[in-house]
Amino acid sequence: LRDPRDGRRWDPCPAADAPRRAGGAPRWGHRAGAESDRGIASRPLLEGGAPMTEIMRVLCADDEPHALDSLRRLISNDPTLELVGACSNGDEALRLARELTPDLMVLDIRMPSGSGLDVVAALAPDARPLVVFATAYDDHAVEAFELHAVDYLLKPFDDARFTQALRRARERRQQEGPAPGQARL
Repeated sequence: LRDPRDGRRWDPCPAADAPRRAGGAPRWGHRAGAESDRGIASRPLLEGGAPMTEIMRVLCADDEPHALDSLRRLISNDPTLELVGACSNGDEALRLARELTPDLMVLDIRMPSGSGLDVVAALAPDARPLVVFATAYDDHAVEAFELHAVDYLLKPFDDARFTQALRRARERRQQEGPAPGQARL
């Protein structure tokens, strides 16, 4: 792979002492031959030149199969995101949120067995991950932001609008620190 700053190659296999995700996958790659003063290789850059410092673990829920597939694709295309769960109803979203403690949830509003709003409201305020709502209905935006949503995407949305929501989530995460139960690297 090539570093977007200078075109040099970087190795997606991290140094032996580089932090790793659960399951052993690397949190970031390194540029071949570019070592830092701590012995951990340099990190690749995100779009816009910012260094990739940590992976955001994402849970998404949408009852429309096409919309859920689109969310999976958008998440898998971003090297700073790890899809930890996907489901199609509110009960399952709540169970997975409690079990997996994601950093970010992307939730539809209207789903069987509980809305995305119900899912967020059922989580203790100090245990809530960041939330982006993705819905076809604009009449729930006020309630979503009362629950401290990072963003509210109206379907259909394009890749650029999803990327903007992710940028807002990263900015909020930097301001607030890691999600409850997650350690900062």
